Amino acid sequence: MSRPCTLYTHVADIATFGNWHKGRKYYGVWMYRFNDATMIHLLSQLATSIRTALSTLPIHNFHITLFASGFLALSKRYDDDVCFSVIRRQIHAIKTYSLPAPRFLITGLTANAYNVFLSVTDVNEATTPLRQILAEIQGETAYTPYVLHITLGNYSQQHILADVFAMLSKITVPTFPILLPTYWLEFVTLNATTPLRSDIGLCHDHFKTLYRIL
Repeated sequence: MSRPCTLYTHVADIATFGNWHKGRKYYGVWMYRFNDATMIHLLSQLATSIRTALSTLPIHNFHITLFASGFLALSKRYDDDVCFSVIRRQIHAIKTYSLPAPRFLITGLTANAYNVFLSVTDVNEATTPLRQILAEIQGETAYTPYVLHITLGNYSQQHILADVFAMLSKITVPTFPILLPTYWLEFVTLNATTPLRSDIGLCHDHFKTLYRIL
């Protein structure tokens, strides 16, 4: 009888960072932003506890990703390029279609091989049709299956995934679920050519807003 395979966390390799951006500077993402002081304080406390336990990388801008559009380009050369004309069409589609606003509930602390995060449920189930509207104009460039979440920490070193869950079980957490009180939708870019750290192939989470939908 074969023994079960041990699962490990993933640390982004700086050697593949250049192969990802290929010299393209700006990566565009649709995301929900929020600035409620009480919520930011709560997330910051959790992120600090996780960083102490697992040496995770810091998060500067908490958010909920809706749709990863790709690298901004004047003309499409690579599969993960997105032209400005596509973004304009996506903005028009979002403004035109009548959709209910999502209602986000934060439901728990968990992790996968790529990061530690808070799971999120959209009670109104509005994000799925919105993602479909965006994808009909141009498909997503995400590299992992989509799940609603708020990232609290990315790994700076490899761990056995079971050990991560064991450590998370010892962290004091609030009573879930928690309603996310306020939020808005933005299309943002991040600088894809500057890594978060010289040995980690992740971008800084410093966002530049190109379009905001209240």
